[in-house]
Amino acid sequence: MDMQHQVVNPCIGVCEADCHGKCLGCGRSRQERYLWYRLSEGEKREILNREGVEPLLPVGDARHSI
Repeated sequence: MDMQHQVVNPCIGVCEADCHGKCLGCGRSRQERYLWYRLSEGEKREILNREGVEPLLPVGDARHSI
């Protein structure tokens, strides 16, 4: 596959989940994070295009900067 079209892992290294299992760093569910490298490019795009999949921490949060 062309590297230009690969879906990049949205992980920002925070890896903390809220009470619903949604990651505070990338907004994905536990299952989505666990299965990420097994998913097809299309499945990854569907997850990232879904409403609400984005970092949940405010940009200035100390945990956001690594």
